[in-house]
Amino acid sequence: MEITIGKFMYQSIDDEVLTIMKKDKEVYRMNIREIEITFYQPEATFSRVPGVYFVAPGMNSAYLCTNRKDKGEIRRLHDYLVQYGAKEIIMGVMKAGMAQHSSDIQKKQEEKALLKQQKEEEKKQLKLERGKQAAIRLEKQRRRSGCKEKTEEKYRCTVCGAIWYSNSMDRAKNVHNVLSMSTYAINQMRDISRCPKCGSGASKHHTVRYWIDKKGNCMDREE
Repeated sequence: MEITIGKFMYQSIDDEVLTIMKKDKEVYRMNIREIEITFYQPEATFSRVPGVYFVAPGMNSAYLCTNRKDKGEIRRLHDYLVQYGAKEIIMGVMKAGMAQHSSDIQKKQEEKALLKQQKEEEKKQLKLERGKQAAIRLEKQRRRSGCKEKTEEKYRCTVCGAIWYSNSMDRAKNVHNVLSMSTYAINQMRDISRCPKCGSGASKHHTVRYWIDKKGNCMDREE
């Protein structure tokens, strides 16, 4: 089938695929069974000429076929497309001009519904996580209530991997030895950051916190 309407030629291949050509250049190619089509008599249009809108999957809006010098070609194109599987959709001229293929609309609706579901799931997970974090904070507050907080430095040798600790007493001893001004005391000074196992000065450290109750029991630890 070949029908020329104005500057466009509408031709089909084996009554299955419709191709719209303009000056030997392909404008559209679509499966006839996937086309949704709406036909208008002259009295229903602003230009008083017959017209046919049709859309196919992937088209952003309806394609309009019209011609002021039409001699029945538009009606013949419509009848041919409907005969070979195009779905006829009845709607107003303005609405038809902005229409999208129902499969594309359905796909967008499904994507929108999926996105909404994902957001609801994320909200539920966030609420659950916040609830867990709140429970952890309350449990920490309960354990630490009435306790005295103490700190010490945890060192790790980057050479041999040895771990040792230092607290305020170690620093106080160094200060005392310096102030005593005796050779023996100064010799007793300890480089806290030096590894006691291999003697390397390459070490890393961070603060460790303890919560001690009135009986001397460690109720919580954080590092």
